[in-house]
Amino acid sequence: MDPVLPHLREQEDVAYQSGRIHRVPEHMRQISPKDFEPREFFVGLYLHRSLISDNPMHSDQTKFEIAREFCRVQLPAAANQQGSNQQTSPPRPIRRETWTEFVRSFDDECMTNVRNKYDNLEYEDEDSMRRTNSVVILDSLFILAALQYEYDFSDCWGYDFQSVFGSSRYTAQRFPMLRDLLLLENQVPMLLLLRVMKKIHESRRGQNGRSEQDVSSGAEKNLNELLVCFASFVHPFYYENNVFMSPEDLEHDIESSQRHSKLTNCEHLLDCTYLAICGSSEQSWNRQVGTGNRLVGNSCGKFLSCCRSANEEGWPPRSKFMIRSATDLRRLGLVVKVMEGSVTLMNISLERKMVRDVLLVPKLIMNDDTASIFRNLALYEQIQDNGFNTRSEMRTYLYLMSGLLESVHDVWLLINQGVIVNHLGSAEAVCNQWNQMCDGLFLPPNPPRYWNDLQNGISKLERSKLKSFFVELKDRGFSSNVIFLSFLAVTVIFIATIVQTVYSVLSYYK
Repeated sequence: MDPVLPHLREQEDVAYQSGRIHRVPEHMRQISPKDFEPREFFVGLYLHRSLISDNPMHSDQTKFEIAREFCRVQLPAAANQQGSNQQTSPPRPIRRETWTEFVRSFDDECMTNVRNKYDNLEYEDEDSMRRTNSVVILDSLFILAALQYEYDFSDCWGYDFQSVFGSSRYTAQRFPMLRDLLLLENQVPMLLLLRVMKKIHESRRGQNGRSEQDVSSGAEKNLNELLVCFASFVHPFYYENNVFMSPEDLEHDIESSQRHSKLTNCEHLLDCTYLAICGSSEQSWNRQVGTGNRLVGNSCGKFLSCCRSANEEGWPPRSKFMIRSATDLRRLGLVVKVMEGSVTLMNISLERKMVRDVLLVPKLIMNDDTASIFRNLALYEQIQDNGFNTRSEMRTYLYLMSGLLESVHDVWLLINQGVIVNHLGSAEAVCNQWNQMCDGLFLPPNPPRYWNDLQNGISKLERSKLKSFFVELKDRGFSSNVIFLSFLAVTVIFIATIVQTVYSVLSYYK
């Protein structure tokens, strides 16, 4: 067992999971267990020995290395910015008491607030409480170290994190690590991340002569920069033509629409990412509140079942909650296009352009972890739904896209329209992911405004039989202008022939 942290328990019993802020409902875990299981990074009180016995680069082992490095003397600020040189720098022995002193420096009020954020975080005595504090602080330190190394490895607060992540570089920079930080059961309270960041900056206070207020504001600014950087790497939507948007562009977009003064006021990394993707709750779409149409069940791509009967007086028909596929909508005269420059779900809208209705959505990147990220974000939104001030942006978007992507043909249509960037390798894989995306989720009673606009727009298009006929005629046989003009010429000749025949008959009788 590691000498710095000798108190971690053995492999976690799935039936008893402590050290969790949120818990995945059992029915969701049974539907898609892999979407909620970490691959590399685990939070909590357990040493996952079965995963690190033959893998010294696993994140559990890297946690210990980060703790060891933290127990060394910090490098001077100037030397750290120039990069550490293992051959010329003096040896930096480990002070094992450093970790104990660091954990004890967190006051009781702070740690009480932290423990209250967790579910089922029990301890038997004061010594057990101190060990529990040590574990959750280590989780926070490791997350900050990984994000700081990813954001600016040349300045790691005087610690040589490069020597740690250099041998297991993928632990800090591979996307699976970032994906694990978004899992519902893998969250650490933001207030603890901020407190650990402040402690780190305080340890360097003597080197740069900054005041206590400057240290506190510097730590908060540092954490906010890391959060923006993290959100930009896991963001599922394109920003203009870039796969990964720049932190500056994302920060500007977030600051213009966020519900918090800073991302550091979020609950945790998952909440931070939810804010970056879904936008502000205060500035979100207008909703139709009080309709009572709570939608439940596993209904991805089908009718969205509701608690009230469809034939009750004043209740809309069940077809009101059905979204047609992208192919069907195109035949009705409604096309799906990209909302340029949009990085949040707040900008989804239905607009009238020329002679067509256009549904504008963000450009979506589909990769191996997109479904897992979406399902964790949607489940986080769902467990926060207490019937009051509920948000529905993520779940509504998933229901919308799962309805649009009913078949492989729909996937290819949206790929050709530029709505989807497929990194999965096949359209079938994209279709399969979306056919299962909404399993276990329900659509809340107050969907965003565009949902109702879309339903009303579809109803109008369905009533316009003539327009539907010409749109379908064009899609089926007149996709090119040459063919359409040829058809038009034949039609004119045919009509002229009929007119000529009529005049000939009339002249004969006269």
